[in-house]
Amino acid sequence: MLGRIGAWLGPTLLGPIAERILQHGTPSVVRVIVPPEAEGLLYFPLELAHAKDKPLSLQDVSLVFEVKGEAPSIVPEPIGDRLRVLAVFSLPTEGSAIALRRERYELERLMDRIAQTHHRALDLRVLQYGATRKRLQDVIEEGEGWDILHFSGHGLNAALVLENADGSRDDITSDDLCHLLKPARRRLKLVTLSSCLSAATGEEAYQAVLALAMESAKQSARHANPDLGQ
Repeated sequence: MLGRIGAWLGPTLLGPIAERILQHGTPSVVRVIVPPEAEGLLYFPLELAHAKDKPLSLQDVSLVFEVKGEAPSIVPEPIGDRLRVLAVFSLPTEGSAIALRRERYELERLMDRIAQTHHRALDLRVLQYGATRKRLQDVIEEGEGWDILHFSGHGLNAALVLENADGSRDDITSDDLCHLLKPARRRLKLVTLSSCLSAATGEEAYQAVLALAMESAKQSARHANPDLGQ
């Protein structure tokens, strides 16, 4: 299924741009600017788009999205002598099992590999077994700040699931999470979410995505059978 999606996204949305990205060399970070009237494109998994019959994400290409005209209110401070990473693994007692231990192990291996490959000092702090809102707030407000925040756990539409002190679930909305992260905004550059529905959005955005996909399908059908356009 992912292969079919990527094969469709490459020529349909990116066209010749996909291969031109590779011509500039990899690894690379590509800035994607979307006009406000086409915000629905932000919800397409463009990293899956094929270039030379292979997804961009498997060719060391990362995409950074922004809406045209939306300038960041704060420019994050540059990375200091150490890259500081905060990883939060949340699993309330009544939550269904997820492979947090394995993900934590893989994350630690990745950090070691980055440090050795790029000769950069790294600080990895892990919050697990009691990832409460209060504990997260205390760590966020530590003096040096964090460059990257990684969350792994259960999620809801516009919410993440943290833990209460007794191990029960604590649903934190996206607005509450933004408020919680506010003290880290001067240094924080990247937040990654490994959770269900982490990319869920409102009904209007889904309708925009559906409309774009339907229109593309209609155009493809017209090209394949010109009589349909009459």
